[in-house]
Amino acid sequence: NPNKVDPFMFDVFSWLLKLPIVSWHIMNFDIATDIIIPYSTVCMLKRDMREYMCSIGHSGVETRYLGAFGLNGHIKLYNKAKEQKMEGLDWTRFEITIKEINHPTPTLDDFKQACKVPTLYRKDIQLSTMDVNDYCRLALEAVIQDTTLLYTIKNYRSRKKIEQLLHEVLETIPISVEEMYKTYINFFKGLGADYSLES
Repeated sequence: NPNKVDPFMFDVFSWLLKLPIVSWHIMNFDIATDIIIPYSTVCMLKRDMREYMCSIGHSGVETRYLGAFGLNGHIKLYNKAKEQKMEGLDWTRFEITIKEINHPTPTLDDFKQACKVPTLYRKDIQLSTMDVNDYCRLALEAVIQDTTLLYTIKNYRSRKKIEQLLHEVLETIPISVEEMYKTYINFFKGLGADYSLES
Protein backbone atom coordinates (compact mmCIF):
# COMPACT_ATOMS: atom_id res chain seq x y z
CA ASN A 1 0.00 0.00 0.00
CA PRO A 2 1.81 3.17 -1.18
CA ASN A 3 -0.16 5.26 1.32
CA LYS A 4 1.57 3.36 4.13
CA VAL A 5 5.00 2.63 2.64
CA ASP A 6 6.55 4.21 -0.46
CA PRO A 7 8.40 1.29 -2.12
CA PHE A 8 10.35 3.67 -4.39
CA MET A 9 12.21 5.17 -1.44
CA PHE A 10 14.30 1.98 -1.40
CA ASP A 11 17.21 1.62 -3.84
CA VAL A 12 16.08 -1.86 -4.86
CA PHE A 13 12.89 -0.33 -6.35
CA SER A 14 13.80 3.31 -7.07
CA TRP A 15 15.55 2.45 -10.36
CA LEU A 16 12.19 1.30 -11.75
CA LEU A 17 11.09 4.93 -11.99
CA LYS A 18 13.85 5.53 -14.54
CA LEU A 19 12.28 3.06 -16.98
CA PRO A 20 10.09 4.69 -19.66
CA ILE A 21 6.46 4.56 -18.61
CA VAL A 22 5.52 2.76 -21.86
CA SER A 23 7.42 -0.28 -20.58
CA TRP A 24 5.39 -0.52 -17.35
CA HIS A 25 2.84 -3.31 -16.94
CA ILE A 26 0.39 -3.02 -14.04
CA MET A 27 -1.04 -6.35 -12.92
CA ASN A 28 -3.82 -5.00 -10.70
CA PHE A 29 -4.63 -2.19 -8.29
CA ASP A 30 -7.24 -1.33 -5.69
CA ILE A 31 -8.78 2.12 -5.69
CA ALA A 32 -10.99 3.40 -2.90
CA THR A 33 -13.38 6.20 -2.07
CA ASP A 34 -14.62 7.23 1.34
CA ILE A 35 -18.30 7.76 2.06
CA ILE A 36 -18.94 10.00 5.05
CA ILE A 37 -22.12 8.28 6.20
CA PRO A 38 -22.64 5.42 8.68
CA TYR A 39 -21.74 1.97 7.33
CA SER A 40 -24.95 0.49 8.74
CA THR A 41 -27.03 2.78 6.52
CA VAL A 42 -25.39 1.76 3.22
CA CYS A 43 -26.96 -0.90 1.02
CA MET A 44 -25.53 -2.18 -2.25
CA LEU A 45 -27.12 -3.86 -5.27
CA LYS A 46 -25.54 -6.47 -7.49
CA ARG A 47 -24.46 -5.39 -10.97
CA ASP A 48 -25.77 -8.73 -12.23
CA MET A 49 -28.17 -11.00 -10.34
CA ARG A 50 -25.78 -13.96 -10.77
CA GLU A 51 -22.97 -12.04 -9.08
CA TYR A 52 -21.49 -13.35 -5.83
CA MET A 53 -22.28 -11.28 -2.71
CA CYS A 54 -21.46 -12.03 0.92
CA SER A 55 -20.59 -10.49 4.29
CA ILE A 56 -17.61 -11.69 6.33
CA GLY A 57 -16.60 -10.49 9.78
CA HIS A 58 -12.96 -10.32 10.85
CA SER A 59 -11.63 -8.80 14.11
CA GLY A 60 -15.06 -7.31 14.77
CA VAL A 61 -15.23 -5.54 11.39
CA GLU A 62 -17.79 -6.73 8.84
CA THR A 63 -16.85 -6.48 5.16
CA ARG A 64 -19.37 -6.84 2.36
CA TYR A 65 -17.96 -8.37 -0.82
CA LEU A 66 -19.38 -8.19 -4.33
CA GLY A 67 -17.99 -10.13 -7.29
CA ALA A 68 -15.56 -13.02 -7.38
CA PHE A 69 -12.28 -12.74 -5.48
CA GLY A 70 -9.32 -12.13 -7.78
CA LEU A 71 -11.40 -10.89 -10.72
CA ASN A 72 -11.77 -7.41 -12.16
CA GLY A 73 -14.42 -5.33 -10.41
CA HIS A 74 -14.28 -7.12 -7.05
CA ILE A 75 -15.82 -4.81 -4.42
CA LYS A 76 -15.15 -4.42 -0.70
CA LEU A 77 -17.39 -2.25 1.47
CA TYR A 78 -16.58 -1.87 5.16
CA ASN A 79 -16.62 0.35 8.22
CA LYS A 80 -13.27 2.14 7.99
CA ALA A 81 -13.87 4.02 11.26
CA LYS A 82 -14.35 0.75 13.13
CA GLU A 83 -11.30 -0.79 11.44
CA GLN A 84 -9.22 2.21 12.55
CA LYS A 85 -10.79 2.07 16.05
CA MET A 86 -12.28 5.53 15.57
CA GLU A 87 -15.77 4.75 16.87
CA GLY A 88 -18.34 7.49 16.51
CA LEU A 89 -17.12 8.63 13.08
CA ASP A 90 -19.23 8.14 9.97
CA TRP A 91 -16.62 6.63 7.65
CA THR A 92 -17.47 3.91 5.14
CA ARG A 93 -14.82 2.69 2.70
CA PHE A 94 -15.74 1.55 -0.84
CA GLU A 95 -12.92 -0.28 -2.62
CA ILE A 96 -12.75 -1.81 -6.09
CA THR A 97 -10.07 -4.04 -7.64
CA ILE A 98 -9.12 -3.27 -11.24
CA LYS A 99 -7.28 -5.85 -13.34
CA GLU A 100 -8.20 -4.75 -16.87
CA ILE A 101 -6.04 -1.59 -16.90
CA ASN A 102 -2.40 -2.60 -17.33
CA HIS A 103 -0.67 0.73 -18.00
CA PRO A 104 -0.41 4.10 -16.18
CA THR A 105 -2.10 6.25 -18.86
CA PRO A 106 -5.54 4.85 -19.73
CA THR A 107 -8.22 7.04 -21.24
CA LEU A 108 -11.24 7.90 -19.11
CA ASP A 109 -13.39 5.68 -21.36
CA ASP A 110 -11.03 2.72 -20.83
CA PHE A 111 -11.13 3.34 -17.09
CA LYS A 112 -14.94 3.48 -17.04
CA GLN A 113 -15.09 0.19 -18.95
CA ALA A 114 -12.91 -1.53 -16.34
CA CYS A 115 -14.42 0.18 -13.28
CA LYS A 116 -18.06 -0.93 -13.12
CA VAL A 117 -19.54 0.55 -9.95
CA PRO A 118 -22.66 -1.01 -8.39
CA THR A 119 -25.59 1.10 -7.20
CA LEU A 120 -25.37 2.12 -3.54
CA TYR A 121 -28.26 3.51 -1.51
CA ARG A 122 -28.63 5.19 1.83
CA LYS A 123 -31.39 3.25 3.56
CA ASP A 124 -31.91 5.62 6.50
CA ILE A 125 -33.25 8.42 4.26
CA GLN A 126 -36.46 7.64 2.44
CA LEU A 127 -37.31 10.19 -0.21
CA SER A 128 -40.98 9.38 -0.50
CA THR A 129 -43.69 6.94 0.44
CA MET A 130 -45.06 4.84 -2.39
CA ASP A 131 -48.69 4.19 -3.21
CA VAL A 132 -48.37 0.42 -3.57
CA ASN A 133 -50.27 -2.58 -2.25
CA ASP A 134 -49.36 -4.17 1.08
CA TYR A 135 -47.49 -7.11 -0.45
CA CYS A 136 -45.32 -4.82 -2.54
CA ARG A 137 -44.65 -2.53 0.43
CA LEU A 138 -43.65 -5.48 2.64
CA ALA A 139 -41.34 -6.82 -0.09
CA LEU A 140 -39.77 -3.39 -0.54
CA GLU A 141 -39.19 -2.92 3.19
CA ALA A 142 -37.58 -6.37 3.44
CA VAL A 143 -35.27 -5.67 0.48
CA ILE A 144 -34.27 -2.29 1.96
CA GLN A 145 -33.09 -4.13 5.08
CA ASP A 146 -31.35 -6.91 3.11
CA THR A 147 -30.74 -6.27 -0.60
CA THR A 148 -29.82 -9.93 -1.21
CA LEU A 149 -33.54 -10.71 -0.87
CA LEU A 150 -34.13 -8.87 -4.15
CA TYR A 151 -32.48 -11.74 -6.01
CA THR A 152 -34.78 -14.35 -4.44
CA ILE A 153 -37.72 -12.84 -6.37
CA LYS A 154 -38.01 -15.23 -9.31
CA ASN A 155 -40.46 -13.21 -11.40
CA TYR A 156 -38.47 -10.77 -13.55
CA ARG A 157 -41.16 -8.07 -13.68
CA SER A 158 -41.72 -8.20 -9.91
CA ARG A 159 -38.00 -7.99 -9.25
CA LYS A 160 -37.59 -5.04 -11.61
CA LYS A 161 -40.56 -3.28 -9.98
CA ILE A 162 -38.96 -3.57 -6.52
CA GLU A 163 -35.62 -2.41 -7.97
CA GLN A 164 -37.32 0.64 -9.49
CA LEU A 165 -39.07 1.40 -6.20
CA LEU A 166 -35.73 1.24 -4.39
CA HIS A 167 -34.43 3.90 -6.75
CA GLU A 168 -37.48 6.09 -6.22
CA VAL A 169 -37.66 5.70 -2.44
CA LEU A 170 -34.00 5.69 -1.34
CA GLU A 171 -31.25 8.27 -1.72
CA THR A 172 -28.54 7.13 -4.14
CA ILE A 173 -24.95 7.35 -2.90
CA PRO A 174 -22.79 8.75 -5.72
CA ILE A 175 -19.47 7.03 -6.46
CA SER A 176 -17.49 9.10 -8.96
CA VAL A 177 -15.50 7.00 -11.42
CA GLU A 178 -14.14 10.27 -12.85
CA GLU A 179 -12.60 11.17 -9.47
CA MET A 180 -11.13 7.66 -9.18
CA TYR A 181 -9.62 8.11 -12.63
CA LYS A 182 -8.03 11.44 -11.66
CA THR A 183 -6.59 9.84 -8.52
CA TYR A 184 -5.12 7.00 -10.59
CA ILE A 185 -3.52 9.33 -13.17
CA ASN A 186 -2.22 11.74 -10.51
CA PHE A 187 -0.71 8.88 -8.49
CA PHE A 188 1.56 7.83 -11.37
CA LYS A 189 2.40 11.39 -12.33
CA GLY A 190 3.31 12.04 -8.69
CA LEU A 191 5.88 9.26 -8.80
CA GLY A 192 8.07 11.30 -11.12
CA ALA A 193 8.11 8.50 -13.68
CA ASP A 194 9.73 8.89 -17.11
CA TYR A 195 6.99 9.91 -19.58
CA SER A 196 9.47 10.95 -22.27
CA LEU A 197 8.82 7.97 -24.58
CA GLU A 198 5.07 7.94 -24.09
CA SER A 199 3.27 7.90 -27.45
